[in-house]
Amino acid sequence: MSLGLRLFEPGRELSGFDTFFDNAFGSLLKRDYYDEGRLSPSVDVYEKSDKYVINAEIPGLSKDEIKIDVKDGALTISGEKKYEDKKEDENYIRVERRYGKFERRFNLPENVNVDKVTANYKNGVLEVSLPKKEEAKPKQIDVKVS
Repeated sequence: MSLGLRLFEPGRELSGFDTFFDNAFGSLLKRDYYDEGRLSPSVDVYEKSDKYVINAEIPGLSKDEIKIDVKDGALTISGEKKYEDKKEDENYIRVERRYGKFERRFNLPENVNVDKVTANYKNGVLEVSLPKKEEAKPKQIDVKVS
């Protein structure tokens, strides 16, 4: 009988979940441009029968400070949360809020109608609605007798 040591890797057991969700929900959930080390809004992504929805937490910005682009099969949410200038009579003991530029990019499924994407920003949450293309319906062709 031999005993072997195995290095403990936190989260290793959970790594399969990423693969499961990538396979189940496709490219919309891939985190190819997500960097946990920098300012990056947290998002929820869900699917309805007629659309996909992305909800991104972006508190402290006006709608004019948020940019959404759809290009080359990808949707990008970006902006900048600017640092608030300190006043002379303020001596900060702790600063935990994060400031700076941010960007999140999502590869879109092929069935998204990019011409009908809409966005709404309320109470610090950006909701991006990505309507699905209508499925091509079979066309009946009449046969004429000549």
